[in-house]
Amino acid sequence: MPKSYIDIFKEAKALYFDISYLQCKALNYENIYFSRSGFEHLIRKHRKIRKTSDQIRRFKLLNNVQDVVENGVITDKRYIQKDENRITFWTISKEMKEKTVKVIIRQINNGDKYFLSIMDIRT
Repeated sequence: MPKSYIDIFKEAKALYFDISYLQCKALNYENIYFSRSGFEHLIRKHRKIRKTSDQIRRFKLLNNVQDVVENGVITDKRYIQKDENRITFWTISKEMKEKTVKVIIRQINNGDKYFLSIMDIRT
């Protein structure tokens, strides 16, 4: 019997909040923190609920988050200026079996770096 959305959600939430932080080799072994806002971003984008299938896909990808953050490479870096804040985003990627898994890291000004999102691209 397939798992229900609630079961998948609970497993993902437990996995996510057990992490606390990971060190990222690609960012000179800096700590990447896992906060509530990162988990919320797996569920919502721009305050709108993501499709259930998209949420489930991202929840399942969390099984790869440690490997990607610790062993992936930087494939993109972007900046935006929002009010008085400079926000930096890094994309850390790692090729897996039939897909590339990407983790987005966010930093506001010179603060800590935080997990923002995870996605995959089929290769």
